[in-house]
Amino acid sequence: MQRLNAASCLLFALLSGAAACPAAGKLKVQVVQTHTGVKLDLGSPGPLNHADTALSQCNGASGTYTKEFGFYCGDSRLSPPPEMEGRRVDALFYDISVIMPNDARLVFHCSTVLDADCQAFPEYPESTSVVCSDFVFGGAAYKDCTARSLSAEGIGVYQASLRGDRMTIFGPHWRRQYLHYGTWQINRQDPLNPEGATPQDGQESKPAPPETKPATDAAADVKPPNAAGTGLSPAAAAAQVIDPHVIEQAKAGDPVAQYRLGYDYFLGRGVPLDYVQAAIWWRKAADQGYPEAQNNLGVLYNSGKGVPQSYADAYFWQNLAAARTSGPLQAQFAKNRDESGSKLWLFARLKVQQRAEKWATEHPVQARSNEPADAKRGEYP
Repeated sequence: MQRLNAASCLLFALLSGAAACPAAGKLKVQVVQTHTGVKLDLGSPGPLNHADTALSQCNGASGTYTKEFGFYCGDSRLSPPPEMEGRRVDALFYDISVIMPNDARLVFHCSTVLDADCQAFPEYPESTSVVCSDFVFGGAAYKDCTARSLSAEGIGVYQASLRGDRMTIFGPHWRRQYLHYGTWQINRQDPLNPEGATPQDGQESKPAPPETKPATDAAADVKPPNAAGTGLSPAAAAAQVIDPHVIEQAKAGDPVAQYRLGYDYFLGRGVPLDYVQAAIWWRKAADQGYPEAQNNLGVLYNSGKGVPQSYADAYFWQNLAAARTSGPLQAQFAKNRDESGSKLWLFARLKVQQRAEKWATEHPVQARSNEPADAKRGEYP
C-alpha cells in the first residue's frame, strides 16, 4: 500500500508540476468552475439540428439538484428531457477546476462509468451562474451544465483532503471524491456561450511557416510572419509586389487565388500585415471548400487573430479541412483539428461535428480552377 501511495504521489507531482506531493490531511481549495455532463441512450438514432438544442440559465438559488442529473437549471424544455422520463441515466461526468494552496490550477474528475458513486456538488452559492445546454445527438440525449462565479472567491473555498491523486471535498453536509485529471488555464470567454472552451491546458495554436506546408502544424513555433520562409525585413517584405492576376482572380471568386491573397495579408508580403484581411480572404476560399484555407481559418479562430477567438469555429473548419485532404497534409490538418477539439467539452465537440457533417453535405467537393499540380500542393508561395 505504501508503494502504491508513493507511486500515486509521484504521478500527481509530475502532472501538476508540484515540487512534491502535498501531505495527506486537510487543506483548503478554491473551486473556480464545475462542469456536469449527462448522457442517456434513447434507443434510436436521430439527427441533431439547432432546434434540438435548448439553453437555460439559473443561479445557485434557483437551480435544481438530483443525483442523476447533478445541479441543473429546471426551466429548460429538456430538463429533464421528455425522452428521459422513466429511463436510466447511462453516464454522468463531472469536472471541477480548483486552485490549490500552492497556487496550482488543477482539474479533478469523476464519472459513473468508472465510479458508480460519482456525484456532482449538490448546492452552490446564490452568486453562482449556471448555464445548461440540452440536445440530442446520435440516438442519445445530453445535458451539459457549466457553473462558475465571477466573484474573486469563485464558487467557494472548501475543506479538502488529498491522498495521492484522489481528492475528497467536504461541504456543509456532504462530501465528494474526485481523481486528478489535468491542469487548467483561465478562460475569459462569455459564460453564456456553452460552446466556448472550458479551462484547459495547452498552447495557443500557431500556423507553421508557409514555405513548404502552409499553416498545417497548429502547435509549431513560427518565425515572425514577415520572415517566414523569406528572411526579409518588414520593409522588404512589404515592398514585394503581389501578382495583379492573383488579385483579379481572387475578386472574381477563385478559391486558390483567395487563399494566396489571404497568405499575403497574413505575412505582410506586398501589403501591410493584416490578420483581419487574411481571415476575410481565407473565409471566402473556405466557403468554397478549399481545405488549406479552411485549416488556416481554423488556426486564426484558435488564436483569436483577425477574428474573435472561438475553439468551436476552429474545430469546425479544421474538421472540414481534415476530411477533404489526404496523405501527410490530412494528418497535419487532423492534428490541428484535434488540438482545437481538445479545448472543447465533449458534448460541444459532438455538436460541432454534426454542424460540419451538415455543411459538408450541403457543399460537395467541386473542381477548383487554377489548382496547382498534386506535387506542388502546399508549396506556395
